Amino acid sequence: MKINKSPIKYKDEDSSKKNKNLDQSVVDNPPMKDSAGTQITENLFIGDSEMCHDPNFIRQNCVTHIMNTNGEAILNIYDPIEGMRDMNIKMKLQHTKQTNSKLIGAIKYHTITNWSEHKCQDIENFDKAYELFSFIEDAVKNYSSCLITSKHNKCSTVVVAIVYLLLKFKWSVHRTLEYINAKKVDIEITKALLKQL
Repeated sequence: MKINKSPIKYKDEDSSKKNKNLDQSVVDNPPMKDSAGTQITENLFIGDSEMCHDPNFIRQNCVTHIMNTNGEAILNIYDPIEGMRDMNIKMKLQHTKQTNSKLIGAIKYHTITNWSEHKCQDIENFDKAYELFSFIEDAVKNYSSCLITSKHNKCSTVVVAIVYLLLKFKWSVHRTLEYINAKKVDIEITKALLKQL
């Protein structure tokens, strides 16, 4: 006796309707981009320059605060004041089809312009460290999230996250580094920066 292993096909009158609903679902809820981001705590994320422009990530994680640690290279596209002055922001919004995004004006920014990926000036200054901590805490206390971003998400984002954890939980630098390494394995912190912490 020969067994037919092919799947049974039934005629479905509503197949075109089902496909239409599925297509509409993808339009309404596009998949989140595979971005280089890491969740550090419940309300704190670190990510690269693409993540801070990803509206799906921002909405799904209730991000209301973005700390831009590389302001010379990363555009604050949801800042309406910068958007009026900077033609690059207008072009980025058009390119990503976000010219009428509800996120414009809904995101608070803290921008650092004198840092690069591996150069974090004044991080040893307690006033500067507390300023960074306070910005993140503003999001956390309002039950929303903060995203710390840099061009490649390798060093400066991690340094700010370390400063936040040190001040928030009163951990040692060693314990904080172990915690961060458990969350993100590809960090690139120099010895000089570690000495500043």
